Amino acid sequence: MDTAGEPRSAVPSGDLLYVAEHSASLGIYDVSDPADVQEIGHVSLNGLSWDLTLEGDVLYVADGTAGLVALDVSAPLDPVVVGTLDTPGYAYSVTVREEVAYVSDGRGGIVIVDVSDPADPIWVTGLDTSPGLARHLSVNGNEAYAALSDGGLWALDVTDPWEPRELGGVIQNPSHARSVALTRSGHLVAAMRDRGVRVFDLADPTTPELIASIEPPVGDALALWVETRGDTAFVAFGKAGLIAYDLSDPEDPTMLGRGDRSGTHRYITLAGDLALATVASSDVALFDISDPQDIVLRGGYSFVGPYTLGHVGVEGDQAWVPAGGLGLVELDISDPGNPVAVDTLALGEDLTDVVPFGEFLYAADAGRGVHTVRMVGLEPVRELATVGTPVELNILEGMLVASLREDGVLVLDLRNPQAPLPVIRYDTCCVVFDFAWQDDVLYTADDFELGAARFTLDPSR
Repeated sequence: MDTAGEPRSAVPSGDLLYVAEHSASLGIYDVSDPADVQEIGHVSLNGLSWDLTLEGDVLYVADGTAGLVALDVSAPLDPVVVGTLDTPGYAYSVTVREEVAYVSDGRGGIVIVDVSDPADPIWVTGLDTSPGLARHLSVNGNEAYAALSDGGLWALDVTDPWEPRELGGVIQNPSHARSVALTRSGHLVAAMRDRGVRVFDLADPTTPELIASIEPPVGDALALWVETRGDTAFVAFGKAGLIAYDLSDPEDPTMLGRGDRSGTHRYITLAGDLALATVASSDVALFDISDPQDIVLRGGYSFVGPYTLGHVGVEGDQAWVPAGGLGLVELDISDPGNPVAVDTLALGEDLTDVVPFGEFLYAADAGRGVHTVRMVGLEPVRELATVGTPVELNILEGMLVASLREDGVLVLDLRNPQAPLPVIRYDTCCVVFDFAWQDDVLYTADDFELGAARFTLDPSR
């Protein structure tokens, strides 16, 4: 449904949904019938509303230049502003734990506020995060993690909120991280566009240590995607093609082999002995990677476009290509030398990724949310509008996880696979292109940085 402004964050309360709508402040919606959501109220605030958190009958808003705003929602259809605190920067996000509010405040760093009396928020302390701008912050127990738009990710010990202690940043200014993957030996591999590929040791999972770099094979090659199998990394290195690296000694990566189909190699999907790569704006290339030292181009499928091709999903002898402007295209790849299009489903104009799960496909649509499609016959089942803009999907422990560009990471419960249910959203910084998860730590490839934060798929935690 349409909203008055640009939705940035939302929190449910019974049959109501409060939505931070940026320039349109705060919207209130009746969601008792998910098929017929109705706007039933609106509150004008003085800033640009970015984030919300609900504690009892108090709704806290990170309101941009207006700082932190507290509203009494005991009468949920008639919220009343009861307290404000003008922060020194620009309030992007707010989290409240045990009567303490943690605000990511842009150039104002991290602001900690005593909200034991919501009508009289009291400044506790502020932490300078320069040169980074504090954009998003989450609290897990006694640890707080702040994502900085140009300065890495900060970890804080907030056992005593009045005297927070810095635990350290993750990675400072690593350029544009586009994709991350984990090796069998437990190392993190990141595709970093013009800076090539970086390998990190995860002895301390929340503070990855850079141990090796793989420079672009040619000057203008961009590392755009990485997938791993065992201790072998397969990298979509832009115009340089698909390149395999041996990471059995992670401190000394060795190039194994290279495959190429003319054009910019962007996404990779591994499926058995095949790697499917989207190339330029109209091709899907099928490479035989059974011997990573001798990667062979087996065949390809060319679209009459150009279309914007996203991340391909594969199950057995079937592949599904999200083609922006065309729809979801099913390919028969039983003969990799001659893939054949067998069906097309017209969906949104901005498809970016598709993943199979059981009898269903889930497609990320940057313009409309997440589509559920029955695999047999490409039958559309449901369209779920999301708070953010989904660009990449993955299945983790039976849950559907979606990166939402500038709005973090969303976890959806698939116990009813026909109707994915949003259960958790994690804030991150900037535009999340890809993510990986291991031992309750989420690793994100952001537009400006590589991040690591404690993460759980258990909604009760």
